Amino acid sequence: MRNKATTNLFLVATAALAMTACGGNKSNESNEGADSLQAVVTDTVAKEEVNTEAQEAFTTPDLTLFELTGHVKSVKYSEDPDVHTDRLAYMLLGQTILFSEDGQWNNCQVMFSEGSKVTSKRADDGALKEVKCNMETSEFGPLEFTYTFKWDDKKILKVEGTGLEARWNDKYQFVDGKCVSIETEEVGDGDNPKGKITFEYKDVDDHGNWTSRKVSYKVRYDWKDETEERSYVQTRTITYYE
Repeated sequence: MRNKATTNLFLVATAALAMTACGGNKSNESNEGADSLQAVVTDTVAKEEVNTEAQEAFTTPDLTLFELTGHVKSVKYSEDPDVHTDRLAYMLLGQTILFSEDGQWNNCQVMFSEGSKVTSKRADDGALKEVKCNMETSEFGPLEFTYTFKWDDKKILKVEGTGLEARWNDKYQFVDGKCVSIETEEVGDGDNPKGKITFEYKDVDDHGNWTSRKVSYKVRYDWKDETEERSYVQTRTITYYE
């Protein structure tokens, strides 16, 4: 089956043959007109091919969760343990996130301690609905952590979690396909931090995925009278399947 670009190329060739057959002895002016027409149509076809490639950029819900497109193999974020961040990012500090060739995040267990039992649930479109972890600890005995993912129009809307008698939720806001802010709240651990994280994107790689961004946050704790503020540059390293 021909795609749109191939069909247009076929029409260009057909038009060129028809012009030759109908006017082989025409003036140079006619030939120049035909060349100009062919150049315009060829340029249009080339632009359509570029647009088609852009529209067909590979993506999946798991890649979208990490603001990625293309056949990503792994991504690793820079580690800064002294910052306030959303819970998902905090659990993944210093970890390498791995994706299968079909774009599924296949090592959710790196969020938790080694040896933990991790299970997940997904929607029909492959989007994560829940990640649950059960672990044994010497200090607290058996523990269970649950992360629930809520989506809106193929973008992550909220991540909610429970564990260690605390609960938290992170609300994401997107503009033009990029996460511009996350509102964070945690209740039950004594500190009860509530904050807002904003992002300013700096650098992208050849696939259009960001590799560095400025992160700014404001957070307030119950035991503090003032608001804590800080900004830093976050980077990430991305590898791709060939």
